Order: sequence, then C-alpha cells, then structure tokens
Amino acid sequence: MSIESQDEQNARELTISRNPAPSPRPPTPPKRQKKHTTKKQITREPGPVKGGTTVIAFAKDPTGYMWELIERKNLAADSEPLCQVMLRVTDLDASVRYYTEVLGMRLLRKRVNEEQGYTLAFVGYEDEDKVRMRCRPSRKKMETRRLFASPRAPRSASQSPPPHTHTQQGTVIELTYNHGRGPENPYKPGNAYAQVAISTDDVYKSAEAIRAAGGAITREPGPVPGIGTKIVATTDPDGWKYVLVDNSDFLGELK
Repeated sequence: MSIESQDEQNARELTISRNPAPSPRPPTPPKRQKKHTTKKQITREPGPVKGGTTVIAFAKDPTGYMWELIERKNLAADSEPLCQVMLRVTDLDASVRYYTEVLGMRLLRKRVNEEQGYTLAFVGYEDEDKVRMRCRPSRKKMETRRLFASPRAPRSASQSPPPHTHTQQGTVIELTYNHGRGPENPYKPGNAYAQVAISTDDVYKSAEAIRAAGGAITREPGPVPGIGTKIVATTDPDGWKYVLVDNSDFLGELK
C-alpha cells in the first residue's frame, strides 16, 4: 500500500478546487400555459354603429374569420340567429343583377354611407325580419302563425310590427361596395373560403335557369362522388362560389 506524500496530496486538492464537480441543475419549471380569454378575440367592443343606433361587436375565430354580433330586440325564441353573410364586391349593380336574376333572390334594401365611403345591398329569398303573429290566448290555447309581409312587398323599415307579435330573423347576403374600388382591383377570396350552399328541388333545372339568366356554371349538375348528393356550382361576378344542393339528397344525409 503506497503512502501519498504531502506534495502529491496538495497537488490533488488543487486540481479538485480548479475543476469542481458540477452541481446538480435545478429542475426546469413547467411552461406556463397561456390562458384563453374571450376578450382577446373581440376586435370591436360592443357599441352603436357610426351614425346609427344598432349595437354591434366584432369577434375573430381561430382561423381569422371575422364575425359580427348584432343586437336584435323582440326576436322569437326559435328565431335563426344567423343574420347575414357579408361579401365585398367591386361592381354593386352587376352583383345585384346576379343575385336577383341568376339566383332568384330579392333586393331587400340598400344603404349608402357617403361619409364612410361604402354602400350596402341586402339580398335574400325572404325578408330579414319575418313577423310571426300570435293571437291572444284562447280557451284552447291555440297559436296562429302567419307572415306579416308579402313576399313581393316587404314591410318597410318604418312600419312597426302589430301587437302580440315576435320578429323571426331571416338570413340574407350583405353585399358591400367600397366606393372607388372597381373590377380592375378585384378582391381575392383566398383558399380558405369554400362556398355558400343553397337548397333547391332540382339541380338540373337550376343549372338551366342559371345559364338562361347569363350565369356561369363552374361545376356541372350531378352527384358528388362517394356521397351521392346532387349539386351544381356557380360563381358571382367577384368569384364568390355558390353550391345549389338537392333538397331530398341533403335530408337523406341527415338520417
């Protein structure tokens, strides 16, 4: 057994002091997860529109689509909450002709805002605010429903609904034209927008009607492979795509 000299012992201790053993690293704290708050998704706080009294707010979904929340009073409990789909167009007159003559919608109203530099046109197959009339309670507690406005004569915005009624929201297309923007500077629908679907009783007759009215067919009528539902596709002057879907086929998908 060898005995370590004093000089060798001093040299070993000096080496250890110069190269100390690494101290254990403290455990890495877990990453703090970001709290999801609805407030971060609100891009426009609730409040009245400029120059008006309608209260709105804007929210953005995870993919970046913008949703407008519109405050509506006196809506029926079973009213459709989806109010409108807003699309930007470059030629408002051409767009209105397409939606009314090709797709068979009606021009419900227009609103011009010179101060903000835009014009809105609302089109659809029925009024934005259908009025459901409810009779006074009777012995049998029967409820009668009817549309207050004629399909060809929409109720004026200045007319108030009769008593004992509830307004039922209808879904419409809102065409937005920003003043000064023309077809030479078109909008780009992008690769995220797909289509708006419209139901029809016969896609083949619908295709004939679209062609006869001067519309463009981008997908010939026929069944979708693998599903069988019959559809036909068309686009408006700005390239926004619409798919007409066979009623009975679509209801069959829901079974």
